[in-house]
Amino acid sequence: MTTSATLLHPEAFLSALAIDEAVQRALDEDLGRAGDITSIATIPETTNARAILVARQAGVIAGLPLAVATFQKLSPDINIQAHYRDGGPSPPASTC
Repeated sequence: MTTSATLLHPEAFLSALAIDEAVQRALDEDLGRAGDITSIATIPETTNARAILVARQAGVIAGLPLAVATFQKLSPDINIQAHYRDGGPSPPASTC
C-alpha cells in the first residue's frame, strides 16, 4: 500500500504532521459538521469505489502525498497504488 511519506519528493520539506494538519483543515472546511450532503443522500454507505487518475497532459505531479493522506483519512482501509512520486514527471494519458 502506498503512504503519503513514500510519495514525497526526496527534497520535500513537508512533515507527516504538516500533511495531516493541512488535510484535516481542508476536510473541515469542505465537509463541515454535516458531511457531504449530496453524497450522503445519493450513495449508499456500503458502496465501494475505484478510480484511475490520469493526467491529460505531461507535467509535474504536485500534491500527491496530500491526496493520499486525504483518502486514507476518509477511508483508512483504502488501497492506493501510485506509479509516480510527487515532483516527478507525469506522462500524458496516451502513454499511460
